[in-house]
Amino acid sequence: MRRVVHALDAALIFMIICISQPVSAADPLGETPLGNRAAIIFDSDRTGTTEIFIIESEGLVPTSVTSASPQVFNRLPDWSPDCAMVAFQSNRADEDNRDIYVAASDGSGVRRITTHIASDESPAWSPDGSEIAFASDRGDGEAIWIVDSDGNTVRRLTTGSPQSFQPAWSPDGKTIAFVSGSEENWDLFVIRTDGSEIRNLTNTPNRHEGGPAWSPNGRRILFDALEGGQWEIYVMAADGSDERQLTRNGAMDARPAWSADGSEIVFHSTRDFGSDGDNVDYSQVELYVMRADGSDVHRLTQNEYFDAHPDWCLDMANP
Repeated sequence: MRRVVHALDAALIFMIICISQPVSAADPLGETPLGNRAAIIFDSDRTGTTEIFIIESEGLVPTSVTSASPQVFNRLPDWSPDCAMVAFQSNRADEDNRDIYVAASDGSGVRRITTHIASDESPAWSPDGSEIAFASDRGDGEAIWIVDSDGNTVRRLTTGSPQSFQPAWSPDGKTIAFVSGSEENWDLFVIRTDGSEIRNLTNTPNRHEGGPAWSPNGRRILFDALEGGQWEIYVMAADGSDERQLTRNGAMDARPAWSADGSEIVFHSTRDFGSDGDNVDYSQVELYVMRADGSDVHRLTQNEYFDAHPDWCLDMANP
């Protein structure tokens, strides 16, 4: 079945396969501590396979959540609302197929949530933790689906020919933002969780948008966008108005996520490894943090590997 794949993620997957090498036990990773901030989860190829890692609030070096054999990829992690669990996509049961899994934040209790022959990806927890939205090509094209967090009940949310992916749940649990479109154009949409009131928030024919992320108070949405060969990070009001560009860099700045208080944003970038559009080194992607207005950008991870797709724990009681 023909699938529309986010070009950014496709490029990153290709680079992971091509460059992943085991980390020497003597190789210092040189991470920057988070201080008293809550934990950030992300995927990385620093161990030779793509695994899920957590940067603890007091830690210098990320700790691994998953561990898998070669050719297995654990990617796109998403925190549960209480930050006790992590949802992620993995091909551990079938190298040619992705399903949704959950595990405790220490990596224990891994459970497979979806078992379909189609590929399921990009999990997103509901604010009450009872459901997980995800993208799947089961049925007629890629669409947004919702599964109970125990995996028992699955329902389709979006319908129609434009393919839909990368869901993000609003903090009040009533709306899901997602990406939809074709190879020529991706826009950001929102839809009520009962399948009603679908709206196009961006409607930009010459730009690809992706990676929507709601602010903790639900008033704003972060996203990344590809225009003129460059990925940058933007923010807009939840109704699509008041759009502002936060990064201006010739490198790839993408996959933003809010801190729990909405004052900071974590994202992945190639900005220290080329910034001339087509000449960016996608083999080295690192995590960065900036203020919510785009100022004070600083690098969080420091290594020669691939750290991407961060998600910030939004439960201040469980850093």
